[in-house]
Amino acid sequence: MAMPPNVLLMVVDACRPDYLSPYANIVAGTADARTPAIESLADEGTVLRRAISAAPRTLPSVTSMLTGLRPAEHGATSRQFAMRYGETVTRQLSESGYECVHLSPKTWTGDWLPQG
Repeated sequence: MAMPPNVLLMVVDACRPDYLSPYANIVAGTADARTPAIESLADEGTVLRRAISAAPRTLPSVTSMLTGLRPAEHGATSRQFAMRYGETVTRQLSESGYECVHLSPKTWTGDWLPQG
């Protein structure tokens, strides 16, 4: 039986691409950016070169990433929100046997993510 692939979703809030070497070749003036650990992850994974946020704030953006829903659909507008409907990809992965861990100070994402 083949092992399912590993999944890593790394979200970095408020980090400019000119400080990350995987983006050095597409952001003008960043040839000196060196982030070897991020480079190593990028070499083995997927680097999104044209990403658009669902909202200008962390909570609705992260909730949209994890649910596939727009902010108006999931309702994440404050830390005490209750999701209107749908489920997160972390719940779907957990139900498929994956161990999901959320590592963050959780300042703006609320208490509904898996604990690490």
